[in-house]
Amino acid sequence: FVHPDDLMDTKKEYEETISGERNADNYVNRWRTKSGEYRWISWNSSDLFGEDNLVFTFGRDVSQTMKLKNLLHQTSELAKIGSWEMNVLDNQPTYYWSPTTKDIMEVDADYSPSLLENYDYYIGESRDAIEHAVQTALESGTPFDLQLKVITAKGNKKWVRCKGETEFENDRCI
Repeated sequence: FVHPDDLMDTKKEYEETISGERNADNYVNRWRTKSGEYRWISWNSSDLFGEDNLVFTFGRDVSQTMKLKNLLHQTSELAKIGSWEMNVLDNQPTYYWSPTTKDIMEVDADYSPSLLENYDYYIGESRDAIEHAVQTALESGTPFDLQLKVITAKGNKKWVRCKGETEFENDRCI
């Protein structure tokens, strides 16, 4: 019943779950229904229990969410709209670049920048502008909308529009 493209990952997830190595936590794969269509299911599991080390699993149909997520991804690729996120909850902030942003910046698919590396892609006054805009946003929550010049990992110069918004929790930017 498992979609052929999901079979290897599903086997790995299954083995790790039934061995007690870890619980399934929103593991998503596709399952064929009686009608032959595939539905996206998000799986969770319990700890091992009983003398036979059984596992209770339950799945939730997330097909609609996955369809919307895939549509957003396709739309972003067509429009060349990338996104990035900076999580500043930890002492060492983490960064995420969408696949489209990585394409725009001409970096490898597994690339993950630090803040300073992120700034290195901006040229001259654009670097000053983005550094100031991000710092101001982090301190006061002020959004920004800038057109900036960047240089890609392959040395190509491009103009990008960079919009930023913050999320605050308990008077602290997260």
